[in-house]
Amino acid sequence: MARPALQPRPDDTTIENPLDGLDATTCGLRSTAMEPLPPGTRLGSYTLCGLLGRGGSGHVYEASQECPRRQVALKVIASGQLVTAIAGRPQFEAEVLGRLRHPGIAQVFGSGMADFAGGTAWLAMELVQGGRPITAWAAGRGTRQIITAFIRVCEAVGHAHGRGVMHRDLKPGNVLVDDAGLPRLIDFGIAVPIEAGSASQSTPPLLAAGTPAYMSPEHFTTDLDDLDIRSDVYSLGVILYELLAGRLPHEIRGVGILEVARVVSETEPRPLPANVPRPLRAIVSKSLAKDRERRYASVADLANDLRRFLDGEPMVAVPPTAAETVAMLFRRHRARAIAAAVSLVAMTALCVTWANQRAAARLVPGRLQLRYSNRYFPGYGTGYLPSASARTGAGESLANSATPAVRSSPQSRASW
Repeated sequence: MARPALQPRPDDTTIENPLDGLDATTCGLRSTAMEPLPPGTRLGSYTLCGLLGRGGSGHVYEASQECPRRQVALKVIASGQLVTAIAGRPQFEAEVLGRLRHPGIAQVFGSGMADFAGGTAWLAMELVQGGRPITAWAAGRGTRQIITAFIRVCEAVGHAHGRGVMHRDLKPGNVLVDDAGLPRLIDFGIAVPIEAGSASQSTPPLLAAGTPAYMSPEHFTTDLDDLDIRSDVYSLGVILYELLAGRLPHEIRGVGILEVARVVSETEPRPLPANVPRPLRAIVSKSLAKDRERRYASVADLANDLRRFLDGEPMVAVPPTAAETVAMLFRRHRARAIAAAVSLVAMTALCVTWANQRAAARLVPGRLQLRYSNRYFPGYGTGYLPSASARTGAGESLANSATPAVRSSPQSRASW
């Protein structure tokens, strides 16, 4: 199944600070628009080459590093835009990424501060060559290829969870696929520790947000301690839905954050296209359950169910029907199934041949008797009774055909 083309969707700019949708003056914050920095600007040992993208609180540039010589992605945040408590987020992100060593996670190289634009924080990380959002990469590709790449994303997120880090902003723009078709997870800018009670201590309350279209129902609350890794499972479910359907599960274009929160929390996702296999629909539905107790308990569980789908095995998300069970067994043991079918056909043919031969053998004595009787008793077996003279003649012919020993036998003469 080829993936359908993407439909227009709302801006997925990350809500990283109260300036997105709130009045900064009311919050007692300074709001200053950050202009892109010109090429040639130096930040530490990095020289900016050009703008790669922009977000709600800063920009991402391609930059060159002198030693070692390489190209990197440089995330720049103007501290004048942010709350004082948020000014150190690049350092925090560097610390978070420093825990993670996985081929599916972009590596961090360093972070620092600069003394212009009211104070500028920056983070240098691995540049994903040819990187495209996973939804753009998936356009026109088959289901198996998409699911295989998505499983790699789950493995990267699971690695982060295993190191005590919850991403909180999983979306296609933060999952880039390189030229080799390998996805890379980026932007841990609003990540939080998973340890109980540590989220609210490490992350300011104003950062209890992410990208609305990909946020779980419980993510819209302001209590970060209420979040757990199942919130990331929900976000991955939204990405998987979008990869299969080419659109978001909820229609939220042009609505405010409060309405998005209501829609996500109270309404069911739109049905997936009919050409999406039933097991995949069940996996997506379980991932997007509003009650997190009904979701997969971990990203690893989600990835395992997707592997079972690819391997034709029964899944946790949906019990297979009898027909699906037979089909899955056939796919898993194709060679054995074909050999068994050939053996069954051969045995059936052998049984039929044997039965026909037995039936033919039973008919042989009857045929011989009929032929013998017709020779000496014309009309036997046809309902025709010969005349008395014919029967007498037949008897004499039978007697004459007997051997001399038989004719001389008293028993034979008595029978005549």
